Amino acid sequence: MIPLLQEEFVEKRKLMEIKEFANIMAVAQAGPGGVAVNSSVVVGYKLKGLSGAIAAAVGTVLPSFAAIILLSAWLLHPGNRETLEGFLSGATPAVVGLLIAAAYSLGREVIEDKMGAVLAAGGLAAVVLLDIHPIIIIIAAGAFGYFFYKNKCFPGDEEGCDNHP
Repeated sequence: MIPLLQEEFVEKRKLMEIKEFANIMAVAQAGPGGVAVNSSVVVGYKLKGLSGAIAAAVGTVLPSFAAIILLSAWLLHPGNRETLEGFLSGATPAVVGLLIAAAYSLGREVIEDKMGAVLAAGGLAAVVLLDIHPIIIIIAAGAFGYFFYKNKCFPGDEEGCDNHP
């Protein structure tokens, strides 16, 4: 879902820059619920306030809900399950590839320095090797990033910088 959201919000509709999209994805993953719904609600709110958030939530949930209802009804018929399992056996690895592509694309845009690379690698290792919950990783990396970057200069922000002339 993340590659689809990135293409729709960043590339096709140009509603935001890739960095803002990455920030929304971090918040969406930290909150309860699905990433697609959470990120759509944040974007909807950003664009149109509360009414945009509600419309985004309904627009994200309703098509999936309808598809699941129809798919479930179809699965109740004998013989259809094998067809679906065959389809999913092919589609699921492709989804993994899309997720890797999204991670690569986002990483190229948002990892700007060595500390960003360390945080990305640390997050990956924490999930894969240590089985730490993603929310804990996001909060820990966010807290670490706050302390590491709090006095660094960013484009357009000269106040409070360590290297301000």
